[in-house]
Amino acid sequence: MFASKGGGIENRSDDLQKQMTIAVLDWFLLEGGEPIYERGPDDEGEVHLDFSLFEVRMPEFEVFVGPPTEDGPWVVEVAVNVRPHVALAVDSVEALLEPFATRLPERHQIDVFATEDFGSASAVWLATRLTPSEVDSNEIHDILAELLAKARAMQAHLAN
Repeated sequence: MFASKGGGIENRSDDLQKQMTIAVLDWFLLEGGEPIYERGPDDEGEVHLDFSLFEVRMPEFEVFVGPPTEDGPWVVEVAVNVRPHVALAVDSVEALLEPFATRLPERHQIDVFATEDFGSASAVWLATRLTPSEVDSNEIHDILAELLAKARAMQAHLAN
């Protein structure tokens, strides 16, 4: 449902984190995603990969892949920027999404944040977390495909 704000994960193996993150990124790239790379100020065309957070541009939205933001068995978190700017305050957007949120699978989490760029506007995110066994299995396709389907449904819900 709606996210609790807090904690981070610090006790994950860096190698396992990288391996799992790359597997999730591969899935999005195979689905037509385009990676967003950051270049440093002194780079001459050289791309630096930061394994703490990746951004992938999908046709409908931007997706961020990185370490989980809450304790648990998870190794990777995927967050979809469903709507970067909704012209309503956070509590109004949460109230609008409440009926939708009750129908979401338990593994999905809605985050609504105030955006400073537009005053009383909100950004809407949908996130899920994956365990190593989910990333290493065929479940990865079902979990991530469902996440994108729910994000599309949220976009449609917010457009009405």
